[in-house]
Amino acid sequence: MEGCEEADAGTTCVPWLYDGNGVLFTALEDNPCVQTFLGVAKGNAGNDLFGSNRNTHVNLGGYSITGDSRLDESYCTISGGRFNYALRDYSTISGGDSNIVFADYGFIGGGKGNFVEPSNTYGVVVGGHGNTATSGYSFIGGGEANYAEDEYVFIGGGYTNLDSAAYSVIVGGESNIVGNSSNHSFIGGGYDNHTTTDGSFVGGGYYNSAESTYTVVCGGRDNFASYRSFVGGGESDSASNLYTAICGGYINKALAVYSFIGGGSGNTTSGQYSTIGGGRINNNEGNYSALAGGPTPARLSNRAWLCHRGADARTFLGKFFDYG
Repeated sequence: MEGCEEADAGTTCVPWLYDGNGVLFTALEDNPCVQTFLGVAKGNAGNDLFGSNRNTHVNLGGYSITGDSRLDESYCTISGGRFNYALRDYSTISGGDSNIVFADYGFIGGGKGNFVEPSNTYGVVVGGHGNTATSGYSFIGGGEANYAEDEYVFIGGGYTNLDSAAYSVIVGGESNIVGNSSNHSFIGGGYDNHTTTDGSFVGGGYYNSAESTYTVVCGGRDNFASYRSFVGGGESDSASNLYTAICGGYINKALAVYSFIGGGSGNTTSGQYSTIGGGRINNNEGNYSALAGGPTPARLSNRAWLCHRGADARTFLGKFFDYG
């Protein structure tokens, strides 16, 4: 064949076959002009290709392993790096250091000490350090010591995040946890935030918890939502009954169903469908009652409305009705 060139003429080493169009093919030992199907490895680099299908492997790393001596794994690929192991069918490691793909069709892009576990078919770790993807179709983009523990999980990055629920997302942050009953849940970032049930959401912040189905905490610190409730932000707010909402503030508590607190501090709604707009240490105990706010504490009973309570506790702007 015109343009045929041996890599080392006069020896029994496998030559290369040049096709005349810029491509080199592996060729037979005794006839370098006949293409053949051989594995490719970087020489004198401590690499090993294992299994009866090692002729399908590519190993261009250093001190790296493709395949398994006990099995017949095919099309394992290591493009570079060192101490990497692509051990299962169609597994790929692009580079990095001490990465392991132990699952069919698994992929690691780079980084160090990343692991795609045996049960994680089609699992992906793009990079980072010490990340582990354990279940099928899970994804980790980067960061350090993140753990994707269920199917179709996504972790973008961050540090020591744990996602244990199917179809759920942690974008980033540190020490955030999507619990194993939190399918279809989301944590955007922040520190030590938690979701515990299906369809819950934490946008970010510190130490926030969404602990019931379809609950939302947008951010803030030490906020808590359960039973399809909402907390927008603030600190130490708690929306703990069905369809309650707190926009923000400090140490506000929405305790009764369908109750609402806009902001302020130390406010409590304990009447059904009750509202507190803001202010300080107000307690709306009445069902269907509303308190807009004010600088001094107030307490309402059923079907009452108070727009504003003056500082001297005697002047009122608005009306107050008490139907007991």
